[in-house]
Amino acid sequence: MNSLLFFAFINSVGVITMWIMLAPYYSSVTGGLSAFGIIIMVRQFSGILGNIFGGTIADHGSIKAKHFWCELSVVLSAILFATIFFIHEEIAIKALPLWVFFRFSIATISSVIFYKLLTVYSSKKGESSIVQMMVSQGAVIIAPILAIIFPILWEKSFFIALIFDIVTSITYIAVLLNSPPVDEKMDSAKRKLQPLYIQMIQTATAMFSKKLYPWNVIQILLLIGLGGFLVFVLNISHTQKIIPADIFFPVMSVFYGFSLWANGYIAKKTKKPINLFTVSIIGLTLSGGILLIDGLVFQLISFFIYVEFLWLALHLSNKILLDRAPKKNIGQINGSRALYLGLIFGITELIYGQLFDINQGITAMSYTRIVCGVGIILLLFTKNGKYS
Repeated sequence: MNSLLFFAFINSVGVITMWIMLAPYYSSVTGGLSAFGIIIMVRQFSGILGNIFGGTIADHGSIKAKHFWCELSVVLSAILFATIFFIHEEIAIKALPLWVFFRFSIATISSVIFYKLLTVYSSKKGESSIVQMMVSQGAVIIAPILAIIFPILWEKSFFIALIFDIVTSITYIAVLLNSPPVDEKMDSAKRKLQPLYIQMIQTATAMFSKKLYPWNVIQILLLIGLGGFLVFVLNISHTQKIIPADIFFPVMSVFYGFSLWANGYIAKKTKKPINLFTVSIIGLTLSGGILLIDGLVFQLISFFIYVEFLWLALHLSNKILLDRAPKKNIGQINGSRALYLGLIFGITELIYGQLFDINQGITAMSYTRIVCGVGIILLLFTKNGKYS
């Protein structure tokens, strides 16, 4: 399992390197932050479909086989897009939103199934969510470094990133095929399956189970406060004039990735998650207040405070939420949770892309963080607000 986790991490390095380089590339060929906001929305809405379908199929059937076919579909789509890009770049640019939609729909299904695979090997459901996030998103530590190096070494750096993504995906598939078989007794939930559309409705509504209150509502508010993050960072990279935007964006992502790993470790080890979560929410609310102060310096200060406490809050809320979830439905509930992450994140990135183009993004983001932070703190004082 350790070797599979390692190469899953390497696979994540490939896709995140490509995604980080896509941001400055696409904004440069299209112009304006709103175009990039649309791409983010496309990615997140593809995640919505992926999470609904992934949550529907994750809790029954062969986990390993489903994961393999998803990963194979992802790499084949990447090979097709890279071929089009090499032959005719303009056509590839027009087709990019469609490819992003397909690629990340399938990748999201695969991610939901991968989480189910982790729970097979671990009795701690909440910690499995942290491990999954550290594997899938922790690659942000290494990926930005590669995203800095590629433009220095190659003129068509985004194309190189596509090839790198393909190579890491193929490597992961090879390791997956040679990994130990999953225990069939745990691999398939023994229950009568309902029609697909009913299962999908159940996945979409699983997040709102009474057993998960108030942490389901807390997560929703946390995700609303997260909105606009990528557009915000890209806006800073264009505002500052010291470092080229295509290098500054991945540099900022290094801190983002390091914070994810460090806070994931803290979240796993803490004995008092509710107290630590409260501190993180106070920090997030404070970052919104700092953002009201004019100046690039204060935007950067707000960014560093926000990222540090954001990952701590997300790790802890995921852990608390999923520890309350019944294990037989854990894949469905995790898919539902990720579904609303994609829905809210996609809509807010699109909105903020438009707001930043009319110079209203900073103000809207500041007040949103403050309101969401206060709302979460109030929910912590409700009857079921403390960790159990």
